[in-house]
Amino acid sequence: MSFDSAISLHYSAIQMLCEIGAKSDLAEAYHQLALTFCQIGDIEKSRENFELAIQLFGEMQAP
Repeated sequence: MSFDSAISLHYSAIQMLCEIGAKSDLAEAYHQLALTFCQIGDIEKSRENFELAIQLFGEMQAP
């Protein structure tokens, strides 16, 4: 699977998780997307998605 395909699938999953309100899974999806962007060297998009994941984990008061 290419990185482009992986990113596209992450975005699709994020959209679905937003629609159903699954915060824990949504936070994990943003985390995984951040890791994917990191792998291809897109540090800015990686950081943005890590920040979204951290924000959601914080809202849930996750350890």
